[in-house]
Amino acid sequence: MDSSRLFINLQTPDYDDRPVFLTGNFNNWKPDDPDFKLHKNGNGTFHYEFTETELLPETIEYKFTRGGWDHVELDEFGNEPVNRSISRYSGHADDKVLY
Repeated sequence: MDSSRLFINLQTPDYDDRPVFLTGNFNNWKPDDPDFKLHKNGNGTFHYEFTETELLPETIEYKFTRGGWDHVELDEFGNEPVNRSISRYSGHADDKVLY
């Protein structure tokens, strides 16, 4: 796998037509940054590809939103979970959001 790329894959219920955004310490936690809109694959699956990982922090912290902090991902108890994290050298992350 190309170490200069990082793929974030997301699986979520397929009942919401709103776009999904990636927000984190790489974009000042902007929840609706069009540069970090995930690409919809279909059937509730999405992906995002960072192509220039050398510009990223060593440890990437992130969350998924539907365009605002009032639409941030939730855990199975309806609470906002802790930040997700991954090394910029990991190559990929496979995430799941239930709500």
